[in-house]
Amino acid sequence: MECAISIIVPIYKAEKYLRKCIDGILQQSFTDFQLILVDDGSPDKSGEICDEYASKDSRIEVIHKRNGGLTSARKCGVEHAKGMYSIQIDPDDWVETSLLEDLYQKAIKEDADMVICDFWEHCDGNTVYSKQEPKSLEHTEVMKEMFSTLKGTMWNKLIRTSCYKQCNIQFYEDLVLIEDLFLMFQFLLHPLKVAYVPKALYHYERNTNPNSLTMAHGERFKGYADGICKHFRELLKPYPEFWNLWVEKEMPWIAYLTLYYDAFNKKRYSYEFSCLKNVLTKKTNDRLIRLALYNYSIASWLINVKRKCSKMRVWIF
Repeated sequence: MECAISIIVPIYKAEKYLRKCIDGILQQSFTDFQLILVDDGSPDKSGEICDEYASKDSRIEVIHKRNGGLTSARKCGVEHAKGMYSIQIDPDDWVETSLLEDLYQKAIKEDADMVICDFWEHCDGNTVYSKQEPKSLEHTEVMKEMFSTLKGTMWNKLIRTSCYKQCNIQFYEDLVLIEDLFLMFQFLLHPLKVAYVPKALYHYERNTNPNSLTMAHGERFKGYADGICKHFRELLKPYPEFWNLWVEKEMPWIAYLTLYYDAFNKKRYSYEFSCLKNVLTKKTNDRLIRLALYNYSIASWLINVKRKCSKMRVWIF
């Protein structure tokens, strides 16, 4: 049955937070929606909680699948979406009761493909209001701002569901982190009509769930670095203005973070960094790429220091 909005919630080990998330959705002032709960092979009671809610509300559809990660779960949700518009909501977050109504009314009024709203960020007992108003609603300008002031997340954006096919959106399961940003870039490379609602309608709980699908640990970081190199290069390299922004704003951070994980996991040389070498090359004169290589050198030095300290049973980080 078709509806106005499909809400997709990818779920993994979220039993402690899931009820609050679902209850907030079911209390929406706007009721013409389909709620898709994607149980991504969660080993806790998350799947049972989903089935419990589905037995009480016909708008809820539960999908139980083998664990494949956040991107896999979102792809599955999109494939089952029947709404004219859709939105992704993380299971450890919660929403204002007017989220769907405010976003949908704006979408219909502006005939928008994407509607962005502000959000609240909760971390360590602190709450911060995050304003997400683009300086320009032109799609390429919105994309540029995602390198600076705008958050490239799926959960504070209502998107016309047909745009997934029209924009040929690709879901790559080897992207462990910032997969939201990759999806946003895919959308915004196309001339979508963007609108904005000046209200904080979403509550983002940072680091609440250490087992969530958006957290990467240990060996999963290999997929993160490899996916970053492969997919972002393929997507952005044909667009120099965005590629240059990517190299300038993101690559130095990625290089440093990759080597930090290297040190944390007591590895001498980084598989992850080898995936980045094709981009971070000493042949370039770009100052920020050189900075990334400098960070690599510092991180390599830290690894050696840590190795020596570990032999003396002294740990510095």
